[in-house]
Amino acid sequence: MEGSRITSGAALDLMQFVASQIDNVEHEFHAYPVKRSWYLIQRELSVDKVYCFWGADYHKERESWGIFTQPAAITLPYMVAVRKNELTDYTSNGAIEVTKLLNDDYTTVIYDKVINAWTKIIDRVENKDIVKVSGINQDLSDHTVLMLERKRIDFGYVSYRAIANLDLFNNPKIDLYEIHEMSLLNEKSSRMLCSKTPLGKQYSELIDSALTSIQQNRELNHKLRDLTFKSEGYPENLKARFNERWHKAFPTSTVSLEIKGE
Repeated sequence: MEGSRITSGAALDLMQFVASQIDNVEHEFHAYPVKRSWYLIQRELSVDKVYCFWGADYHKERESWGIFTQPAAITLPYMVAVRKNELTDYTSNGAIEVTKLLNDDYTTVIYDKVINAWTKIIDRVENKDIVKVSGINQDLSDHTVLMLERKRIDFGYVSYRAIANLDLFNNPKIDLYEIHEMSLLNEKSSRMLCSKTPLGKQYSELIDSALTSIQQNRELNHKLRDLTFKSEGYPENLKARFNERWHKAFPTSTVSLEIKGE
């Protein structure tokens, strides 16, 4: 990173690959906390610049202020972190039941204006002990791990990217479990979410066209799949499972296309 600008890494490689399929557009690649990203999409309504967020979950209410592209990737079930050797009674086959934890008065954290599959599981539980946090300027998963280490919460959702960045699989104080309630669901496709402006509509259509070209071609499809897997920080032991789910969501044709700009 240089300030907010992404200068190298797996996320940049992924976004540049998709951008290489779009002609006559100048791209910049930045990273912001989620709250800041939503602000930019909703408020920075320029006639010659558009903000798009990579990896947004589809929620109908977001269509009031943003434009979704078609699905760009699949995501594996979320994971939660707990302190080492705690809450093992709630686990089975590497998964943990969040609903039972909440019903038994164990504490987790949610963040203001963040809505995803994790928060929807929490919303379904009537009597729960949660910490609500707003105004965080660091990565939310990093903050969750910090709260866990300081014993302010008992468990919390952490992104795969944070798991990789913080090397949580090798952290002697942390156990990681797949969320049981999500392991029962089909794969969920993430999208890009762009500003709701004429330029945002135009650019989202360009992204859709690029994704269609990539996803329908075997070589490009495999490249997008591998770049996505690396960018998300998934561990290698999940590669076969990820590939299987990916190709169920994005079956390929046998047409051979050239990669623009290469």
